[in-house]
Amino acid sequence: MKMSVRKAFAWSFAGQGLTLFAMLVALVWLSRILTPYEMGAYATGQAVNGILAALSALGLGSYIIRERTVDREVLGGALFITLTLSLLLTVVTFVGAEAIAVAVGDAKIIPVVRLIAFVPLINAFELVPLALLQREMRFGAVSLLLAVRAVVGTAVAISAALLGARYMCVAYGAVAASLISVIGSHLAAPGHLRLVPSLARWRTMLLFGVKILGVGGLSILAMRASELVLGSMLGLAALGIYSRASTVYNTLYSSVFGGIGRVLMARLAVDQRAQVSLRTSYIGGLHLSLAVMWPVLLGIAVLAGPAVQVVFGPEWVGASGPLAILMIAQAIAMIFGMSYELFILRDELGRQVRFESIRSLAGLAFFTFGCFFGIEAAAYGRLAEVLFATFMYVPQILRMTDVRAREFARALFTNAIIAAASIAPGAILLLVVGTSALPPLLLIGASILGGAIFWLVAVHLVRHPLESELLNALYKGRVALGQFRRSGNST
Repeated sequence: MKMSVRKAFAWSFAGQGLTLFAMLVALVWLSRILTPYEMGAYATGQAVNGILAALSALGLGSYIIRERTVDREVLGGALFITLTLSLLLTVVTFVGAEAIAVAVGDAKIIPVVRLIAFVPLINAFELVPLALLQREMRFGAVSLLLAVRAVVGTAVAISAALLGARYMCVAYGAVAASLISVIGSHLAAPGHLRLVPSLARWRTMLLFGVKILGVGGLSILAMRASELVLGSMLGLAALGIYSRASTVYNTLYSSVFGGIGRVLMARLAVDQRAQVSLRTSYIGGLHLSLAVMWPVLLGIAVLAGPAVQVVFGPEWVGASGPLAILMIAQAIAMIFGMSYELFILRDELGRQVRFESIRSLAGLAFFTFGCFFGIEAAAYGRLAEVLFATFMYVPQILRMTDVRAREFARALFTNAIIAAASIAPGAILLLVVGTSALPPLLLIGASILGGAIFWLVAVHLVRHPLESELLNALYKGRVALGQFRRSGNST
């Protein structure tokens, strides 16, 4: 049963909130259990897992979502291509684990890589049911599935670390998360366990997948490869410290904006199939994503020093500089956050492949150059990549969505006001106590609470579209509470 966009956002936020919580618990707990060196080995496993995910995900889920009609032959074709590629990746990665260890300079990661090699093969079996759930905008099931996946993966990883598995815990967590996701997706969208792989439209889908790989896959490959470069140049301990910052960076983006992006992709796909302008849906999505993401990202950037010491411990204080820089970079990247989905919907993947190739190569060069000067300089390399990409993608977004430049700039300015108001209490706190000191926890909490209050006030003063959504949610909550009380009194 399809749901409204409003309900889809609500479910997505709820599910992504639980997913984010689970990931942050794993991040904090494992930082307390493992040493920086072991976290470097853990980060290497995550990098390999990310590379495999990028190579195996040809975007055929997006193909299923985008198409006007799909039948079992098309679904079978998508399954055949995904299974074939995943099996190939599993074999190559398992055999090549020793070569990866030589490149990083540590043989201890071999068993981690070999176990993670099976993850893409497991994930192949969730492609069809998960894509159909998103196509039908059943985001309640999708959000629950992703949340359960994150919780199970986190629980297994932490349990394995406590039982002595140390950095092997990343592999155990990844395999467990994939298995529970496959089981859950087939329970939510039954009827596809007996789906027969086929060669239907295999050329069309393979060409689509190669283009997707050249877009999203290439950027992920470049990012994960850069982490391997850092580990090779600066050592696993340095990679362990940097990974604390980059994991927060990636987790926030995938968990918070990932939920927003899935809903917007489905909404924009409906507009595209109806052959109407994407302008209204895109501007609405831009307002929503910036109003939520900018205050969070920039707030973490401001309080990065105290946050790292309180959450991870004083031994990880070296991650505070890279964390602040990466949060600023991610805030800027939000400006072109929906470019990937727009190129898919407009069937212009060839154009984006060219853009993304240039961006990824430039980003890898910026990052590698920064590694010669330390982990903070490497983070500045990531910031340079994002600035470079912004100038490439914004004109393309305006063209594909029919949004005027003035309208786009107004949306940025409006949400910049909200973000500035939100981070003001934290910035004032650091100005008073100094950036090198650790403020009392009570003052840190007060600044966060003050930021939330300022956010609400700013949303109201600028008449942000999100205000009506918040008021509607409040009204429905009061109605539901009233009905609950009346039912209680009647009994």
